[in-house]
Parts: sequence; C-alpha cells; structure tokens
Amino acid sequence: METYGSMEKLEKIEYILYQMELMLLAGDYVRLYIISQKLESKFMAGSAFNDCRVKFYSMMLKYYENDKKYFNCYNCLREMYETLKNKNNGQISADMLNVFINAMLYLMISHNNVDKK
Repeated sequence: METYGSMEKLEKIEYILYQMELMLLAGDYVRLYIISQKLESKFMAGSAFNDCRVKFYSMMLKYYENDKKYFNCYNCLREMYETLKNKNNGQISADMLNVFINAMLYLMISHNNVDKK
C-alpha cells in the first residue's frame, strides 16, 4: 500500500491537481480551494513542473471567476504567462498572447470593480 508521503513530488502534484479537477467538475468550490492550499507555488518551482503550474493556475482562475475576485484572476493569468514564457525560453507563442490579453482584461475589470465599491 502506497501512502501519500512516499509518492514522488510530481506524482503528488498530479494527484492533487486531479482532486482539484474533480471538485471543479462537481462545482464544489469550497473543497477546491481547500485542496488548492496543499500546493504552494514554491512547491512547483522548476521547469519540470511547468505543465502542472499552468494547470493549477487555470483551475484557480475558474475558482476566482466564480467568486468574482477579478484581481486574483489577473494574478493567476500573470503566473501562467510567466510559466509559459519560461517554458518557451522567452519566445512569444499564441497561448502566451491569449493569456496576456486575458490578464489585461481582468486587470481592467478588477480596477473597475474596485471603483464601484
């Protein structure tokens, strides 16, 4: 019997991401957030975890969209942009451009949202 503590780092991250995905599909955003707290950005540092970082921040983006926390959406997209930039060695790709445009839109929305409060 394998325990969570004896798993490899990549395997742990993928397992937690899978749990997050299940909670997202179930629409259980509270549990999604609780599970997401098991992962820290420094835990996924390194180029070996780039795909996991993008997947993590895309799921967190959906969580923050649901809570209407648009500045946090911007932060998720900014992290995704930086990860894609490192993954592509600074070369601009279509994915990076889409993430950048969406990040700027969320930044504008968040600024507008703060003004209304």
